[in-house]
Amino acid sequence: MAFDQQSQDPGPRPPGSQPADSRRGRPLRIAQLASLYERIPPNFYGGTERVVSYLTEELVRRGHEVSLFASGDSITSARLVSGFPRSLRLAGLSSSGIGPGLHMPMLADVYGSADRFDIIHSHIDYWCFPF
Repeated sequence: MAFDQQSQDPGPRPPGSQPADSRRGRPLRIAQLASLYERIPPNFYGGTERVVSYLTEELVRRGHEVSLFASGDSITSARLVSGFPRSLRLAGLSSSGIGPGLHMPMLADVYGSADRFDIIHSHIDYWCFPF
């Protein structure tokens, strides 16, 4: 979508989207995407995972509808969507080389239902680029 600098109009909105004014005062529908290597929040190490946890919990506390896409052993007050039953590290799969492949079905699920979310916030580096 190109930005028309002359009219300050960003152009047409995606199908199903609404102008910002019509959403004012309503909670946002946010998808938080986390790596499957560590649970959210992490048991031990996990700087990014800890940030995902703090951010997710604060968004829920503020009344937003948050879906956390993460490992099934994650603990959150958001709606948890499990991409794998356990964190890959605790399942002994973190160095097996199959980690990226295990993330792809979760990412396909998120981006395949993107119209359910106002914001998709990925914490998984460049793996979302194909979507």
